[in-house]
Amino acid sequence: MTLAIYAVSYFSAAVYRYNEVLKSFKEKPQLTVFFKDEATEAEILNLKTSLEARLEVKEISYISKEKALELYREQNLDKPELLEFVTADILPASLEISTTQVEFQESIARELSNNNRVESVVFHRDVVKQLVQFSRAARVEGFMWAVSLLTVSVLTILIIVGLSITAYGREIEIMKLVGAGNWYVRWPFIFQGAIYGVASAALAAGLLYLMPYIKDFFLNGTESVLLPGVSVFPVADWLLLRLWGATTILGAGLGALSSLAATWRYLKA
Repeated sequence: MTLAIYAVSYFSAAVYRYNEVLKSFKEKPQLTVFFKDEATEAEILNLKTSLEARLEVKEISYISKEKALELYREQNLDKPELLEFVTADILPASLEISTTQVEFQESIARELSNNNRVESVVFHRDVVKQLVQFSRAARVEGFMWAVSLLTVSVLTILIIVGLSITAYGREIEIMKLVGAGNWYVRWPFIFQGAIYGVASAALAAGLLYLMPYIKDFFLNGTESVLLPGVSVFPVADWLLLRLWGATTILGAGLGALSSLAATWRYLKA
């Protein structure tokens, strides 16, 4: 069960990390539309107004040639040689667009690229696609792995508790002879299963916490990533505590239910 709960925790942390990266993309301008010199400010502002009316567009900022020059100078204050011959005329006006969902970026970029006033559209096409794909894959694969391992864990607990009941068969018979009910006999085994689950959750949380150190020791610091540049480890302390709490409840519940099923098989209600 420890491996099953670790898989649940690991993929939950992975999905959280990818969602955080996607969120950072949402909070920044995701598309930058550069206009040709012949595009007038009125035309650009009209396009801005039409885009703002669309539900998939969250925010748009207009960067004029003068504003672009100002930003360029701020970014290159320590490189005066780059500022000497740069004027507002050679810098393009642009729109910086944030979408409500990263999935909308490509369709908007394709549409704007067909505008005869647009010079180019820049956005992190490959990064966005990979993040969305990996986030979905982490959910699906994590769910499949978790279900598979949890199923094996439940079957294992059924066998272990069944063996325990068989081993204590004589004691159980004596208890029933002196008037003990089936539920009175079941409760110790149910608690046993719940303790297995709680212990497994604690071990899984400990493994998740120690994994960066284990990785450094055995892999000489090689990054453990599902997507280049996005590492699952280390897991934030607050997230680790939440995962520990959630998996403790999950483990205890599964352990108790598995034990209940095992006792129900051996003890008739």
